[in-house]
Amino acid sequence: MDLTKRLLAFAMVSVLAAAEADASPYRPAPPYDPGAKWCEGDIPVTREQSYGPDGAITQVGPYYFRICRWGNGDKPPSRKVMHLTYNPALVKDLSTTKVMGALFLVSHVSWKDRREFFLKNHVEAGIENISGMQYKVLIHEWIWQANPFYLFDSGPKIDGYEVPPHFFKCNEPIVQLTPSNANCTIYLPYRQITAHLTVTAKSTAEIPVDGIPLIAIEAERMIETSDITDEYETLSKKLPFIE
Repeated sequence: MDLTKRLLAFAMVSVLAAAEADASPYRPAPPYDPGAKWCEGDIPVTREQSYGPDGAITQVGPYYFRICRWGNGDKPPSRKVMHLTYNPALVKDLSTTKVMGALFLVSHVSWKDRREFFLKNHVEAGIENISGMQYKVLIHEWIWQANPFYLFDSGPKIDGYEVPPHFFKCNEPIVQLTPSNANCTIYLPYRQITAHLTVTAKSTAEIPVDGIPLIAIEAERMIETSDITDEYETLSKKLPFIE
């Protein structure tokens, strides 16, 4: 089965499983609607203040993003960790709201520095095939930890998108049946900043390891949709700005 078929199969499984359990963190995203309000739909609540229905603008690093709820105030753009929130219906081909609910942008650590930090004092211990993609398995050379992290640096195109460089690190070994307290954090670059999101095993849904390449693609799509840097001069006249 080629990569596209594997990832589409994962999306279908996620949708079917989520239909049986609304509490699942991997419930399906709403249908794509480019005319939807920016702040309608399933918006995770991280602060009492919201900016519906049209959202607000904030700066993370050298970029401007349109969001619905603020996640950490009193930080300069170069030190922000921002929770990306808006209507998931605005993201084309988004399969699950999990990406929407857990995605953060980090401006104080570049992708290069983040990657080098995780690579430090680790050695390659093998190759793991996930949905047809080759991941390096890296283990700490001093403690030989049971929960290695997995690094993927490049990939083929799927539906017109490159699979972005990314790696993920889990607190439990990667197996088919993950324990209920397992979680994996996925890291990926966005231009000069870094993004990350955490997927967690629940009683109603295991960590979708086979879907991690698709999650990385959808996270990148979500960030691109919210990035209004090129439209800042126009939108700043219409929307509130959050320092």
